[in-house]
Amino acid sequence: MRAHYLLLGLLQLACAGASTASGGKSRGPVEPVPAPPAPNVVAQKVDTSDWTRPCQWKGPDWSTAKAAIIEISGKVYELPNAADPAPLAQDIQTLSQNPCFDIVGTSAFDSLAPDSALALKDFWQSAERFLQAALELGDPGEGSSPGVLPAPRLHSTLSQETAPNHRLRSLLCPRKDPTCDRRAAPWLLRAQQRFWEEHELQWAQAQLSGMDCGELTDTADPETFARLQACVDGLLPTMASFPPGGIRLPESSWLLIRQYQTSPRCDTEWVVHSGTGWASRTRLCTDASTIKDPAAQERVDRTSLGRISPDFLHEATWMMLLAPELVEVPTIGLLVPPGVQQIVPPGEPFVTAVAFAGGCSHSQTTAWRVVAGGESWSGSLNSCKGELPTNHYPLELLEVALASFAPNCSAGRPPTPPGDAAIRSAIDRVLNSPLTCAEE
Repeated sequence: MRAHYLLLGLLQLACAGASTASGGKSRGPVEPVPAPPAPNVVAQKVDTSDWTRPCQWKGPDWSTAKAAIIEISGKVYELPNAADPAPLAQDIQTLSQNPCFDIVGTSAFDSLAPDSALALKDFWQSAERFLQAALELGDPGEGSSPGVLPAPRLHSTLSQETAPNHRLRSLLCPRKDPTCDRRAAPWLLRAQQRFWEEHELQWAQAQLSGMDCGELTDTADPETFARLQACVDGLLPTMASFPPGGIRLPESSWLLIRQYQTSPRCDTEWVVHSGTGWASRTRLCTDASTIKDPAAQERVDRTSLGRISPDFLHEATWMMLLAPELVEVPTIGLLVPPGVQQIVPPGEPFVTAVAFAGGCSHSQTTAWRVVAGGESWSGSLNSCKGELPTNHYPLELLEVALASFAPNCSAGRPPTPPGDAAIRSAIDRVLNSPLTCAEE
C-alpha cells in the first residue's frame, strides 16, 4: 500500500507577508491513492539497538516538551511586531534540544536568529507543527496516525529596519506600522489562493510521475522511516509564499511595459500613469529584411491613447515588485505507513535533493519598468506555466490590467513625465506619432 499523504493547512504561512501573522483553516488529510502491494522481500538482519527512537509516550521528557510548546506558542503570538525576538528564539532553540526531537532532527533550529518578531512568528507557525508531530510519534493508542512534516524554514523580513539596503527600501513598511500595507490585503489573499492552486497542481503532477514518496512503505527495512523523512524535506513540491513584512505601493507611478513578439516582429509598448489611468499603446515593428541588423530602426506602426483601470494596475504593479522576493514554503507532510518502524540510524541524516520543476514549450516575454518618487525598478516576466508562479502570476495580473484599456483619443496629453530617460523617450515617441482612435 502506498504511503498516506497529507496536505497541510499552511495558507497562514503565506499570510506572513502581511504586517501581522494570521491563521488559516487546516486542510484535512487527502485520501491515499491505492497501489498494488510491494513484493515480499527478505531483509538482511540489521542491529538497530543504538538507533534513535521516539521518546517515552507521556514520559518526563515528553511532558516537558509538550508544556514548553504550549507556553512558547502563547508568547510568540502575543509578541509585538517591533519587539526583540532574540529571547523567545533562544527558548525555542532550547526546546529543540529536548531528546524527544532527536528522531526528527533539529538542524533547522541551530543558531536560530530571526531578524524580527514577524520572522519569528512566521517560523514558529511551521516549527510548532513540526515539533508537535514529533511528539505524536510512538503513540501507542489504537488508530493513531503519526506523521512526518517538513522542517521549518526561517525567512528574512522585508521592513525598513531589517533591510535598509534592499532594492525596495523606499517602499518597505516599518515594523511599528501595522496599517502600512493594509491596502494590499485583498491582493495578498488573491495571490495566496492562486499560489495554493498552483501548488495543488504541482502535487498532482508529482503523484502522476511517482515523485510523491509513495513507494516508501517497506515495513521490513529499518531505514524506511529515515528515508521518508528525507523525502519529505527534499523531494516534495513547495508552495510560493510571501516573506514576512510588506511594502507600501506609491499612489502614483509610471509604468513602461514592452510585450515582445517574435513573429511577426512587432512589439507592443505601453506607457501608463497609475495615478490617473492615462495610457498609450504603441505597436513597434522591425522590417523582416533588417531584423538581423543590430542597427535596424523600429518604426511606429500605430499608437492609441486611452485609459486603464488604476485598481487593476496597482495590484499588478504590487505583484511585479514583490515577485522576486517570494520564498518557497514546504507544506506537504506524510503519514507514517502502518508497520513502519519509527527509528533512525545514528550519524548524518539521509538526503534526498531532487528539484521539482516543469517544462515550458512556449514563453512570451514581457519587460517592465516602474518609476516613482525619483526611483525606478525593472524586471521581466514570461508566460511559462511550468515554474513557480513568480513569473506568470504577475503577468496574468498585468494582462488583466492592460485588457481594461479603453481607447480614447481625447485622453489628452499625459501628466508631467518623470526625469526617467526611458519613460520620457517613450512618451516623446507617442506624442510625435499619428494616433489610431478606433479600437483595434
